[in-house]
Amino acid sequence: MMSSRTSRAVALGAATLLLVVGCGTDIPVEEPLPFPTQHADAAATPSGAPSAGPPEDLWPGGMGPYLIGASLTDLEADGLIASAAPADDCPERILAKGMEEYDTPTLAFRDGKLIYLMVDTPLARTAEGARVTMSLNAIRKRHPDGERLTGGPAGPAWFVTEEGKGLLFQLDSAGRVTSIEAGTVEMLRTRYKTGKGC
Repeated sequence: MMSSRTSRAVALGAATLLLVVGCGTDIPVEEPLPFPTQHADAAATPSGAPSAGPPEDLWPGGMGPYLIGASLTDLEADGLIASAAPADDCPERILAKGMEEYDTPTLAFRDGKLIYLMVDTPLARTAEGARVTMSLNAIRKRHPDGERLTGGPAGPAWFVTEEGKGLLFQLDSAGRVTSIEAGTVEMLRTRYKTGKGC
């Protein structure tokens, strides 16, 4: 049985909670920060192969089944490629489209391996909740350890790296994200500086 002192403390705590919940806020919030989720390759399947994350979980290593370094042949065999053709500006590079259920990412392959992917839809998100159309300020809140890049032909970008791979958030003149690319750090820096991925 609770003492009278404990009963009063519980009642006071409940009253305080009701007051806090009942009070609104006039401070605008662009989007709440979600709890981080596990990366697609953080949990291995029983066979030891990386398990694919949910379609919206975009991270430096790829998205869903489209992992950087994945084989074009294997992805085609698994029915995960909608179309593929040599790039106009770089014949040794194959550009492909992923499946709609994975937000139709643009996929780039060289020597049969996935070297980077790009999404330009707000349906795809990082594990931290960053997506296309967000402001740079919102992206920095979710990925604070990045760096701002300038001087590229497409304008400024926010660049996040993790163990040799990265996420490149391309920005428009208003400072909003127009696309997100995942790939190796070297490839994404080249893509940013030249606009190509050869």
